[in-house]
Amino acid sequence: PDAGVGLWVLEEFVPHGYALAQISTFGTGKSTHCQDVKGLGEQIGIQEAVHWLGEQEWSNGNVGLMGKSYAGTTNWEAAQNPSEHLKTIVPISGSIGVQQMFYRNGSSEARAMLYDVLYEGATTDATSDDMRFCTDDAIGPLSPFTTWLGAGLGGDEWNDYWDERYHLQDVIDNYNGSVYIVWGLQDWNVDPYHAFPTHQLLKDAGINVRTISGQWGHNYPDQPSVHEGLESGYGAEAFPSVTRMDWAVELFPWFEYYLKDIGEEPESYVQVQRNDGNWHIEETWPAEDTVNIQYAIADWDGGMSGTVNSQQSMTITSQPLTEDTHISGLPTLHIDARTNTCNGGQLFVTMFDGTSGLRLGHATMDVRYRDGGYDAKPTSPMTSYRMLMEFNPMDVIIPEGHTIQLVVTETGEDYLPSPCATLGMTIFAGYQVLTLPTLDRPNDHKNWFNVPAWWEE
Repeated sequence: PDAGVGLWVLEEFVPHGYALAQISTFGTGKSTHCQDVKGLGEQIGIQEAVHWLGEQEWSNGNVGLMGKSYAGTTNWEAAQNPSEHLKTIVPISGSIGVQQMFYRNGSSEARAMLYDVLYEGATTDATSDDMRFCTDDAIGPLSPFTTWLGAGLGGDEWNDYWDERYHLQDVIDNYNGSVYIVWGLQDWNVDPYHAFPTHQLLKDAGINVRTISGQWGHNYPDQPSVHEGLESGYGAEAFPSVTRMDWAVELFPWFEYYLKDIGEEPESYVQVQRNDGNWHIEETWPAEDTVNIQYAIADWDGGMSGTVNSQQSMTITSQPLTEDTHISGLPTLHIDARTNTCNGGQLFVTMFDGTSGLRLGHATMDVRYRDGGYDAKPTSPMTSYRMLMEFNPMDVIIPEGHTIQLVVTETGEDYLPSPCATLGMTIFAGYQVLTLPTLDRPNDHKNWFNVPAWWEE
Protein backbone atom coordinates (compact mmCIF):
# COMPACT_ATOMS: atom_id res chain seq x y z
CA PRO A 1 0.00 0.00 0.00
CA ASP A 2 1.00 3.62 -0.41
CA ALA A 3 2.47 5.25 2.68
CA GLY A 4 -0.48 7.61 3.12
CA VAL A 5 -4.11 6.54 3.14
CA GLY A 6 -3.38 3.04 1.84
CA LEU A 7 -1.20 1.90 4.73
CA TRP A 8 -3.50 3.60 7.23
CA VAL A 9 -6.60 1.84 5.89
CA LEU A 10 -4.73 -1.46 5.76
CA GLU A 11 -3.72 -1.19 9.41
CA GLU A 12 -6.79 0.48 10.90
CA PHE A 13 -9.76 -0.78 8.85
CA VAL A 14 -8.95 -4.03 7.04
CA PRO A 15 -8.73 -5.94 10.37
CA HIS A 16 -12.34 -4.84 11.00
CA GLY A 17 -13.78 -6.40 7.86
CA TYR A 18 -12.97 -3.91 5.12
CA ALA A 19 -11.24 -4.48 1.79
CA LEU A 20 -8.69 -2.06 0.32
CA ALA A 21 -8.32 -1.37 -3.41
CA GLN A 22 -5.71 0.96 -4.90
CA ILE A 23 -6.45 2.05 -8.47
CA SER A 24 -4.36 3.94 -11.03
CA THR A 25 -6.10 6.60 -13.10
CA PHE A 26 -5.72 6.63 -16.90
CA GLY A 27 -2.13 7.02 -18.03
CA THR A 28 -0.58 6.45 -14.59
CA GLY A 29 0.91 3.39 -12.96
CA LYS A 30 0.32 0.44 -15.28
CA SER A 31 -2.91 1.79 -16.73
CA THR A 32 -3.07 2.70 -20.41
CA HIS A 33 -4.34 5.63 -22.52
CA CYS A 34 -3.54 9.34 -21.99
CA GLN A 35 -3.37 10.83 -18.54
CA ASP A 36 -6.42 13.06 -18.74
CA VAL A 37 -5.49 15.23 -15.73
CA LYS A 38 -8.91 15.36 -14.02
CA GLY A 39 -10.83 15.49 -17.31
CA LEU A 40 -13.81 13.51 -18.57
CA GLY A 41 -11.75 10.44 -19.48
CA GLU A 42 -10.29 10.23 -16.00
CA GLN A 43 -13.70 10.79 -14.43
CA ILE A 44 -15.30 7.95 -16.41
CA GLY A 45 -12.43 5.61 -15.58
CA ILE A 46 -12.78 6.25 -11.85
CA GLN A 47 -16.55 5.84 -11.97
CA GLU A 48 -16.20 2.51 -13.80
CA ALA A 49 -13.64 1.29 -11.28
CA VAL A 50 -16.06 2.02 -8.43
CA HIS A 51 -18.84 0.20 -10.26
CA TRP A 52 -16.62 -2.83 -10.88
CA LEU A 53 -15.74 -3.06 -7.19
CA GLY A 54 -19.40 -2.91 -6.21
CA GLU A 55 -20.33 -5.69 -8.65
CA GLN A 56 -17.85 -8.33 -7.47
CA GLU A 57 -19.18 -11.44 -5.74
CA TRP A 58 -16.91 -10.83 -2.77
CA SER A 59 -18.26 -7.28 -2.34
CA ASN A 60 -21.33 -6.28 -0.35
CA GLY A 61 -21.99 -3.65 -3.03
CA ASN A 62 -21.00 -0.64 -0.94
CA VAL A 63 -17.92 1.30 -2.00
CA GLY A 64 -16.23 4.28 -0.36
CA LEU A 65 -13.35 6.39 -1.62
CA MET A 66 -10.70 8.23 0.35
CA GLY A 67 -7.59 10.08 -0.77
CA LYS A 68 -5.47 13.17 -0.26
CA SER A 69 -4.59 15.92 -2.74
CA TYR A 70 -4.91 14.57 -6.32
CA ALA A 71 -6.23 11.30 -4.88
CA GLY A 72 -8.76 13.38 -2.94
CA THR A 73 -9.92 15.02 -6.15
CA THR A 74 -10.65 11.56 -7.57
CA ASN A 75 -13.32 11.26 -4.87
CA TRP A 76 -15.20 14.24 -6.29
CA GLU A 77 -14.72 12.85 -9.80
CA ALA A 78 -16.28 9.53 -8.79
CA ALA A 79 -19.31 11.36 -7.39
CA GLN A 80 -19.93 13.50 -10.50
CA ASN A 81 -21.84 10.77 -12.33
CA PRO A 82 -21.67 8.12 -9.66
CA SER A 83 -22.18 4.41 -9.65
CA GLU A 84 -25.06 3.27 -7.47
CA HIS A 85 -22.41 1.48 -5.40
CA LEU A 86 -20.67 4.68 -4.28
CA LYS A 87 -21.91 5.33 -0.75
CA THR A 88 -19.40 7.75 0.73
CA ILE A 89 -16.32 9.78 -0.15
CA VAL A 90 -13.62 11.24 2.11
CA PRO A 91 -11.76 13.92 0.13
CA ILE A 92 -8.69 15.09 2.05
CA SER A 93 -7.58 18.39 0.53
CA GLY A 94 -8.95 17.25 -2.83
CA SER A 95 -9.74 20.15 -5.15
CA ILE A 96 -13.33 20.71 -6.30
CA GLY A 97 -12.03 21.86 -9.70
CA VAL A 98 -8.81 22.63 -11.55
CA GLN A 99 -9.55 26.29 -12.24
CA GLN A 100 -10.76 26.58 -8.66
CA MET A 101 -7.40 25.29 -7.43
CA PHE A 102 -5.22 27.72 -9.35
CA TYR A 103 -7.29 30.90 -9.40
CA ARG A 104 -8.67 32.85 -6.48
CA ASN A 105 -10.89 35.72 -7.59
CA GLY A 106 -8.96 35.60 -10.87
CA SER A 107 -5.48 35.81 -9.34
CA SER A 108 -3.31 33.04 -10.75
CA GLU A 109 -1.02 30.82 -8.72
CA ALA A 110 2.45 30.51 -10.22
CA ARG A 111 2.26 26.72 -10.57
CA ALA A 112 -0.84 26.97 -12.78
CA MET A 113 1.37 27.57 -15.80
CA LEU A 114 3.08 24.17 -15.63
CA TYR A 115 0.51 22.05 -13.82
CA ASP A 116 -0.76 19.99 -16.75
CA VAL A 117 2.69 19.64 -18.30
CA LEU A 118 4.29 18.45 -15.06
CA TYR A 119 1.66 15.79 -14.44
CA GLU A 120 1.93 14.52 -18.00
CA GLY A 121 5.71 14.45 -17.70
CA ALA A 122 5.68 12.71 -14.34
CA THR A 123 3.82 9.72 -15.79
CA THR A 124 5.82 9.41 -18.99
CA ASP A 125 7.77 6.21 -19.56
CA ALA A 126 9.31 4.49 -22.56
CA THR A 127 6.21 2.75 -23.87
CA SER A 128 3.94 3.12 -26.86
CA ASP A 129 1.23 4.62 -24.61
CA ASP A 130 3.12 7.89 -24.61
CA MET A 131 2.86 8.07 -28.39
CA ARG A 132 -0.87 8.64 -28.05
CA PHE A 133 -1.95 12.26 -28.30
CA CYS A 134 -5.22 13.41 -26.78
CA THR A 135 -6.84 16.78 -27.41
CA ASP A 136 -6.29 18.11 -23.93
CA ASP A 137 -2.57 17.31 -24.10
CA ALA A 138 -2.32 20.54 -26.11
CA ILE A 139 -5.21 22.54 -24.65
CA GLY A 140 -4.24 21.87 -21.03
CA PRO A 141 -0.81 23.55 -21.09
CA LEU A 142 -2.15 26.54 -23.06
CA SER A 143 -5.25 27.32 -20.97
CA PRO A 144 -3.48 28.70 -17.86
CA PHE A 145 -1.42 31.10 -19.98
CA THR A 146 -4.34 32.39 -22.05
CA THR A 147 -6.47 32.76 -18.90
CA TRP A 148 -3.79 34.80 -17.12
CA LEU A 149 -3.10 37.02 -20.11
CA GLY A 150 -6.46 37.26 -21.85
CA ALA A 151 -9.26 36.85 -19.29
CA GLY A 152 -12.14 39.15 -20.13
CA LEU A 153 -11.10 39.10 -23.79
CA GLY A 154 -11.90 35.45 -24.42
CA GLY A 155 -8.63 33.98 -23.17
CA ASP A 156 -10.44 32.06 -20.45
CA GLU A 157 -13.37 30.91 -22.61
CA TRP A 158 -11.93 29.60 -25.91
CA ASN A 159 -12.37 25.96 -24.85
CA ASP A 160 -14.16 23.86 -22.23
CA TYR A 161 -11.00 22.77 -20.42
CA TRP A 162 -11.93 24.48 -17.12
CA ASP A 163 -15.63 23.62 -17.27
CA GLU A 164 -14.88 19.93 -17.89
CA ARG A 165 -12.71 19.92 -14.79
CA TYR A 166 -15.16 21.57 -12.39
CA HIS A 167 -16.39 18.68 -10.26
CA LEU A 168 -18.52 20.13 -7.47
CA GLN A 169 -21.66 21.12 -9.37
CA ASP A 170 -22.08 17.63 -10.83
CA VAL A 171 -21.69 16.18 -7.33
CA ILE A 172 -24.40 18.49 -6.02
CA ASP A 173 -26.69 17.62 -8.93
CA ASN A 174 -26.13 13.86 -9.18
CA TYR A 175 -24.73 12.33 -5.98
CA ASN A 176 -26.90 10.67 -3.33
CA GLY A 177 -24.17 9.42 -1.01
CA SER A 178 -22.35 11.10 1.87
CA VAL A 179 -19.21 13.25 2.14
CA TYR A 180 -16.64 13.52 4.95
CA ILE A 181 -14.42 16.54 4.20
CA VAL A 182 -10.93 16.84 5.72
CA TRP A 183 -9.06 20.13 5.26
CA GLY A 184 -6.28 22.20 6.77
CA LEU A 185 -7.04 25.88 7.26
CA GLN A 186 -3.35 26.51 6.54
CA ASP A 187 -3.33 24.48 3.32
CA TRP A 188 -1.55 26.50 0.62
CA ASN A 189 -1.55 23.64 -1.88
CA VAL A 190 -5.32 23.24 -2.17
CA ASP A 191 -6.71 26.20 -0.26
CA PRO A 192 -9.53 25.78 2.28
CA TYR A 193 -12.00 27.76 0.16
CA HIS A 194 -12.52 24.39 -1.55
CA ALA A 195 -14.07 23.17 1.72
CA PHE A 196 -16.08 26.27 2.56
CA PRO A 197 -18.73 27.05 1.41
CA THR A 198 -18.73 23.53 -0.14
CA HIS A 199 -19.88 22.04 3.16
CA GLN A 200 -23.05 24.15 3.20
CA LEU A 201 -23.69 23.70 -0.54
CA LEU A 202 -23.67 19.92 -0.10
CA LYS A 203 -25.89 20.19 2.96
CA ASP A 204 -28.36 22.37 1.06
CA ALA A 205 -28.48 19.67 -1.64
CA GLY A 206 -29.57 17.07 0.91
CA ILE A 207 -26.18 15.33 1.12
CA ASN A 208 -25.08 14.27 4.58
CA VAL A 209 -21.74 15.99 5.08
CA ARG A 210 -19.28 16.28 7.93
CA THR A 211 -16.10 18.35 7.98
CA ILE A 212 -13.01 18.42 10.18
CA SER A 213 -10.78 21.44 9.63
CA GLY A 214 -7.75 22.17 11.80
CA GLN A 215 -4.84 24.55 11.53
CA TRP A 216 -2.65 22.08 9.65
CA GLY A 217 -1.41 22.51 6.07
CA HIS A 218 -1.59 20.08 3.15
CA ASN A 219 -1.45 17.17 5.58
CA TYR A 220 -3.46 14.50 7.34
CA PRO A 221 -5.03 15.30 10.73
CA ASP A 222 -2.89 12.74 12.61
CA GLN A 223 0.68 13.66 11.67
CA PRO A 224 2.39 15.27 14.70
CA SER A 225 5.86 14.91 13.17
CA VAL A 226 4.66 17.08 10.27
CA HIS A 227 2.51 19.46 12.32
CA GLU A 228 5.37 20.34 14.67
CA GLY A 229 7.07 21.96 11.68
CA LEU A 230 4.28 24.50 11.15
CA GLU A 231 5.52 28.10 11.15
CA SER A 232 4.22 30.98 13.24
CA GLY A 233 1.16 32.51 11.61
CA TYR A 234 0.70 29.34 9.58
CA GLY A 235 -0.59 26.99 12.28
CA ALA A 236 2.27 26.78 14.80
CA GLU A 237 0.23 28.47 17.53
CA ALA A 238 -2.31 25.61 17.34
CA PHE A 239 0.23 22.85 18.06
CA PRO A 240 -0.01 20.27 19.67
CA SER A 241 -3.83 20.20 19.75
CA VAL A 242 -3.85 20.62 15.97
CA THR A 243 -3.02 16.91 15.70
CA ARG A 244 -6.08 14.67 15.90
CA MET A 245 -4.84 11.21 16.82
CA ASP A 246 -8.50 10.27 17.39
CA TRP A 247 -9.37 10.78 13.74
CA ALA A 248 -9.69 7.06 12.96
CA VAL A 249 -12.13 6.75 15.85
CA GLU A 250 -14.14 9.61 14.32
CA LEU A 251 -14.19 8.01 10.88
CA PHE A 252 -14.87 4.40 11.90
CA PRO A 253 -18.63 4.74 12.67
CA TRP A 254 -18.99 6.76 9.46
CA PHE A 255 -17.71 3.81 7.42
CA GLU A 256 -19.63 1.32 9.54
CA TYR A 257 -22.91 3.02 8.68
CA TYR A 258 -22.37 3.83 5.01
CA LEU A 259 -20.44 0.71 3.99
CA LYS A 260 -21.88 -1.93 6.34
CA ASP A 261 -25.31 -0.51 7.30
CA ILE A 262 -24.35 -0.75 10.98
CA GLY A 263 -25.54 1.80 13.54
CA GLU A 264 -27.38 5.08 13.18
CA GLU A 265 -26.85 7.68 10.49
CA PRO A 266 -23.99 9.99 11.57
CA GLU A 267 -24.75 13.62 12.38
CA SER A 268 -23.74 16.44 10.08
CA TYR A 269 -21.48 19.04 11.69
CA VAL A 270 -18.16 20.86 11.38
CA GLN A 271 -15.24 20.57 13.76
CA VAL A 272 -13.04 23.63 13.31
CA GLN A 273 -9.94 24.82 15.12
CA ARG A 274 -9.14 28.41 15.98
CA ASN A 275 -5.59 29.62 15.41
CA ASP A 276 -4.82 29.55 19.15
CA GLY A 277 -5.46 25.79 19.19
CA ASN A 278 -8.99 25.69 20.60
CA TRP A 279 -11.55 23.46 18.85
CA HIS A 280 -15.26 24.16 18.49
CA ILE A 281 -18.09 22.24 16.85
CA GLU A 282 -20.79 23.90 14.75
CA GLU A 283 -23.84 22.68 12.84
CA THR A 284 -22.31 24.37 9.81
CA TRP A 285 -19.47 26.80 9.14
CA PRO A 286 -19.55 29.72 9.08
CA ALA A 287 -21.91 29.21 12.01
CA GLU A 288 -25.54 30.27 11.77
CA ASP A 289 -25.16 32.80 14.62
CA THR A 290 -22.21 34.55 12.98
CA VAL A 291 -22.43 38.34 13.32
CA ASN A 292 -20.86 40.53 10.64
CA ILE A 293 -18.95 43.56 11.90
CA GLN A 294 -18.17 46.25 9.34
CA TYR A 295 -15.30 48.71 9.41
CA ALA A 296 -15.00 51.77 7.19
CA ILE A 297 -11.25 51.60 6.74
CA ALA A 298 -10.64 54.85 4.85
CA ASP A 299 -9.68 56.58 8.10
CA TRP A 300 -7.46 53.83 9.50
CA ASP A 301 -3.89 54.86 10.30
CA GLY A 302 -1.81 54.94 7.13
CA GLY A 303 -4.66 55.96 4.89
CA MET A 304 -6.17 53.64 2.29
CA SER A 305 -5.07 55.80 -0.61
CA GLY A 306 -2.28 55.53 -3.16
CA THR A 307 -0.85 53.31 -5.88
CA VAL A 308 -0.06 49.63 -5.39
CA ASN A 309 2.23 48.03 -7.97
CA SER A 310 5.28 45.78 -8.17
CA GLN A 311 7.36 48.46 -6.40
CA GLN A 312 4.84 50.03 -4.02
CA SER A 313 2.65 48.65 -1.23
CA MET A 314 0.32 50.08 1.38
CA THR A 315 -0.15 49.39 5.10
CA ILE A 316 -3.12 50.52 7.19
CA THR A 317 -3.88 49.84 10.85
CA SER A 318 -7.09 50.01 12.88
CA GLN A 319 -7.61 51.54 16.27
CA PRO A 320 -7.19 49.11 19.21
CA LEU A 321 -10.11 46.70 19.49
CA THR A 322 -12.45 47.24 22.43
CA GLU A 323 -13.02 43.51 23.00
CA ASP A 324 -11.71 40.10 22.00
CA THR A 325 -12.70 39.45 18.38
CA HIS A 326 -13.16 35.88 17.13
CA ILE A 327 -13.18 35.98 13.31
CA SER A 328 -14.83 32.81 12.03
CA GLY A 329 -15.64 32.61 8.33
CA LEU A 330 -14.63 34.36 5.12
CA PRO A 331 -14.07 38.10 5.69
CA THR A 332 -14.65 40.46 2.78
CA LEU A 333 -12.96 43.65 1.65
CA HIS A 334 -14.93 45.78 -0.80
CA ILE A 335 -12.99 48.72 -2.20
CA ASP A 336 -13.01 51.10 -5.14
CA ALA A 337 -9.79 50.98 -7.15
CA ARG A 338 -8.71 52.38 -10.50
CA THR A 339 -6.69 50.77 -13.25
CA ASN A 340 -3.82 52.86 -14.57
CA THR A 341 -2.67 52.92 -18.19
CA CYS A 342 -2.91 49.13 -18.43
CA ASN A 343 -6.28 47.38 -18.73
CA GLY A 344 -5.99 45.31 -15.56
CA GLY A 345 -4.29 44.80 -12.23
CA GLN A 346 -4.66 42.92 -8.97
CA LEU A 347 -4.48 43.44 -5.23
CA PHE A 348 -3.21 41.04 -2.55
CA VAL A 349 -4.19 41.82 1.04
CA THR A 350 -2.62 40.17 4.08
CA MET A 351 -4.29 40.58 7.47
CA PHE A 352 -2.13 40.71 10.60
CA ASP A 353 -2.63 41.21 14.29
CA GLY A 354 -1.07 44.66 14.17
CA THR A 355 0.08 44.48 17.79
CA SER A 356 1.73 41.05 17.86
CA GLY A 357 2.62 40.91 14.15
CA LEU A 358 0.93 37.52 13.80
CA ARG A 359 -0.29 36.70 10.29
CA LEU A 360 -4.03 35.92 10.28
CA GLY A 361 -5.12 35.45 6.66
CA HIS A 362 -5.11 36.78 3.12
CA ALA A 363 -7.23 37.75 0.12
CA THR A 364 -6.34 38.31 -3.52
CA MET A 365 -8.22 39.53 -6.60
CA ASP A 366 -7.61 40.31 -10.25
CA VAL A 367 -9.75 43.31 -11.22
CA ARG A 368 -11.03 41.41 -14.27
CA TYR A 369 -12.81 39.14 -11.77
CA ARG A 370 -13.98 42.04 -9.61
CA ASP A 371 -17.30 40.40 -8.70
CA GLY A 372 -15.50 37.31 -7.42
CA GLY A 373 -15.79 33.81 -8.82
CA TYR A 374 -14.62 32.61 -12.23
CA ASP A 375 -16.34 34.85 -14.78
CA ALA A 376 -14.09 37.60 -16.11
CA LYS A 377 -15.29 40.97 -17.35
CA PRO A 378 -13.61 43.35 -19.79
CA THR A 379 -11.48 46.00 -18.11
CA SER A 380 -10.32 49.36 -19.45
CA PRO A 381 -7.35 51.60 -18.57
CA MET A 382 -7.86 54.56 -16.23
CA THR A 383 -11.23 53.27 -15.03
CA SER A 384 -12.51 52.79 -11.48
CA TYR A 385 -14.07 49.51 -10.39
CA ARG A 386 -15.51 48.17 -7.16
CA MET A 387 -13.59 45.05 -6.15
CA LEU A 388 -15.53 42.57 -4.01
CA MET A 389 -12.63 40.75 -2.40
CA GLU A 390 -13.07 37.70 -0.18
CA PHE A 391 -10.47 36.32 2.22
CA ASN A 392 -9.67 32.65 2.52
CA PRO A 393 -11.50 30.89 5.38
CA MET A 394 -10.23 32.09 8.76
CA ASP A 395 -10.85 31.04 12.36
CA VAL A 396 -8.71 33.38 14.45
CA ILE A 397 -8.76 35.38 17.66
CA ILE A 398 -7.57 38.99 18.05
CA PRO A 399 -7.31 40.02 21.73
CA GLU A 400 -8.84 43.16 23.18
CA GLY A 401 -6.49 46.11 22.83
CA HIS A 402 -4.77 44.72 19.74
CA THR A 403 -5.13 46.21 16.27
CA ILE A 404 -5.95 44.85 12.81
CA GLN A 405 -3.37 45.58 10.16
CA LEU A 406 -3.87 45.20 6.40
CA VAL A 407 -0.86 45.10 4.07
CA VAL A 408 -1.85 45.66 0.44
CA THR A 409 0.56 44.47 -2.26
CA GLU A 410 0.31 43.76 -5.98
CA THR A 411 0.87 40.04 -5.47
CA GLY A 412 1.69 37.67 -2.64
CA GLU A 413 2.78 34.20 -1.61
CA ASP A 414 2.36 31.58 -4.35
CA TYR A 415 0.73 33.98 -6.82
CA LEU A 416 1.86 35.43 -10.13
CA PRO A 417 2.06 39.18 -10.68
CA SER A 418 -0.73 40.37 -12.94
CA PRO A 419 0.08 41.31 -16.56
CA CYS A 420 -0.23 44.93 -15.35
CA ALA A 421 2.00 44.58 -12.27
CA THR A 422 4.45 47.34 -13.20
CA LEU A 423 1.72 50.00 -13.40
CA GLY A 424 -0.54 48.46 -10.77
CA MET A 425 -3.75 49.98 -9.45
CA THR A 426 -4.61 53.17 -7.60
CA ILE A 427 -6.88 53.28 -4.55
CA PHE A 428 -8.71 56.52 -3.81
CA ALA A 429 -10.75 57.57 -0.83
CA GLY A 430 -14.13 56.06 -1.59
CA TYR A 431 -16.03 52.92 -0.72
CA GLN A 432 -13.70 50.93 1.52
CA VAL A 433 -15.43 48.41 3.80
CA LEU A 434 -13.92 45.48 5.68
CA THR A 435 -16.51 42.97 6.94
CA LEU A 436 -15.51 40.47 9.60
CA PRO A 437 -17.72 37.43 10.37
CA THR A 438 -17.47 37.06 14.14
CA LEU A 439 -18.59 34.54 16.74
CA ASP A 440 -19.48 35.12 20.37
CA ARG A 441 -18.18 31.98 22.07
CA PRO A 442 -17.39 32.53 25.79
CA ASN A 443 -14.85 30.12 27.25
CA ASP A 444 -17.60 28.07 28.90
CA HIS A 445 -19.71 27.79 25.73
CA LYS A 446 -20.92 24.25 25.00
CA ASN A 447 -19.43 24.27 21.48
CA TRP A 448 -15.83 24.24 22.73
CA PHE A 449 -14.30 20.81 23.25
CA ASN A 450 -10.97 19.28 24.18
CA VAL A 451 -9.20 16.83 21.88
CA PRO A 452 -7.39 13.78 23.29
CA ALA A 453 -4.05 14.90 24.75
CA TRP A 454 -1.83 12.53 22.78
CA TRP A 455 1.25 14.58 23.77
CA GLU A 456 0.81 13.55 27.44
CA GLU A 457 0.97 9.82 26.74
